[in-house]
Amino acid sequence: MTPITSCAVIILGSARSDTQQLGVIVKKMIPRHDHDLWDFQDRINQALKFRMGNDAGFVTLMGEWLASTPTESEISSFFRYLASTGKLDEDTQKLCQHYLNERYIASGIPAHGYDTLSDLIRPVTHSLLDVLAGPIHQKYGM
Repeated sequence: MTPITSCAVIILGSARSDTQQLGVIVKKMIPRHDHDLWDFQDRINQALKFRMGNDAGFVTLMGEWLASTPTESEISSFFRYLASTGKLDEDTQKLCQHYLNERYIASGIPAHGYDTLSDLIRPVTHSLLDVLAGPIHQKYGM
């Protein structure tokens, strides 16, 4: 998939697209290689989180992506979106724990992925730990 980097495309898509179309847009946004201040990731996150609050189908779609074969960046981002909006159900939380256990390596370089909420490329285990740490951790952006 070709990455989408335009803030306007994603924000308009979150307001106007149906669930499946928005899913395509979001799946293309995550893998972009270049990240900078002008991506306005904070605005994108705000629009997507608003949509998640009003579209149960989009929340379900994120859960389905996580249960299939997600990339490291999708794992880092989708769990964080679900947790930050209060949409992390018990089954998805267990899946998060599974991915964390699967990626825990006592030595060596951990897998990294783009975490859309922190707007950083970071160890996937750190993003998953943020999810499992709960709402206080999310509130303060840790």
